[in-house]
Amino acid sequence: MTARKIVPAELTDEYLFHPRLKLREEEFGGVLYLSPSRWAPVNRELYELAYRAEGDILTPRSLAAVLDVSEKDAALTLAYLRDKKILVEREDHHAKRD
Repeated sequence: MTARKIVPAELTDEYLFHPRLKLREEEFGGVLYLSPSRWAPVNRELYELAYRAEGDILTPRSLAAVLDVSEKDAALTLAYLRDKKILVEREDHHAKRD
């Protein structure tokens, strides 16, 4: 079995936490949970970000600031959470309206 490669988020991508996301606090931080196959353990900073999020938009830059990591590392974290469906892409606010 070959491991699936995570394709990093683009630096301009914008995400939101899934509206049905459930949270469970743990000593290490917490668990972000949607289903038995859609969950991720996260550190304290990311857990608290998810706990406080009320429609907050996440970008590699904003996550990098919270986690004190590079934007490249933040983009990989966002991609991991996106692939788990814990994050959803923000709809393009520049799209044409009918």
